[in-house]
Amino acid sequence: MSSTLSGSDFKTQSYGFGAIPRTAEVSSSSVCVIPFAYDSTSSSTAAARKGPEAILRASRNLELFDSELGTETYKVGIQTMDEVVPNVNSPLENSQVVEAVVAEALDAGKLPVVIGGDHSLTLGAVRAALDKYPDIGVVILDAHPDLFDQYDGTKYGHASVARRIHELGAAVAIAGVRSASREESDFIKNSEISIVKAREILKSNEAIEGVLSSLPERIYLSIDLDVMDISPFAFCKSCKVLRKCCTILKPDGVRGAPFLTEDDKRRIEDYRGQSARSFDQREFDPESGEQLTSINIRAEGG
Repeated sequence: MSSTLSGSDFKTQSYGFGAIPRTAEVSSSSVCVIPFAYDSTSSSTAAARKGPEAILRASRNLELFDSELGTETYKVGIQTMDEVVPNVNSPLENSQVVEAVVAEALDAGKLPVVIGGDHSLTLGAVRAALDKYPDIGVVILDAHPDLFDQYDGTKYGHASVARRIHELGAAVAIAGVRSASREESDFIKNSEISIVKAREILKSNEAIEGVLSSLPERIYLSIDLDVMDISPFAFCKSCKVLRKCCTILKPDGVRGAPFLTEDDKRRIEDYRGQSARSFDQREFDPESGEQLTSINIRAEGG
């Protein structure tokens, strides 16, 4: 896979994910990291565009040996593309840029990992994944369902991304929801979209397990960082706004485990038959007042 694509522009990255040399043999890589600095549909502070650079910079401090899995997972091969220059004419046109770049990665046999950027980027990536794998299911981890038909004058912004994906005919599951509008709630009642609220996950892991077991073997995974407990996430764009508005309320975001329990490892084995074919992370704002010191992203696929 080349680092350029006809019709798209790229900004040269000075370093790759995990401090892996940019000169590594790309033909042998299994994972393709795609930085996409776009946040033109953001509802609050437009700073998520700086997320990809900050994540790549912080990833240089990663230990390449995974002490929990007992292996050097990076040896599957990780290629970091140059940062894609977005099309700022409209969210729809920009989604077409995303689709083309992700499609090239998939056609080259890579696992695309798109780091953004606001959540509108996910639509183009899912279209590319569906073209390659028509039976794919979509799992979205998000504090909001993003099911508005239109928001801030566009049907293709971050708050409508799940609705546009649903219209593509994909099976959609949204987990970690703790806030939804009347419009979205009414739409959910009349749709086949699976919704798992954050408080349900905190009570029992069976809530999310039931949804996963109903999805196809191949999945697309999208993570909006506001799904997490807001207390340690000052660098999440939406969480920063939420913290200002909800200083009295107890947050009920999903918390990350500090280590893998035996139950976690069992669940990995149980769902080894399901495998991610594409992945994205959204809504990271490095200007929210706290420095990101470390990231540990682990992928286990069949």
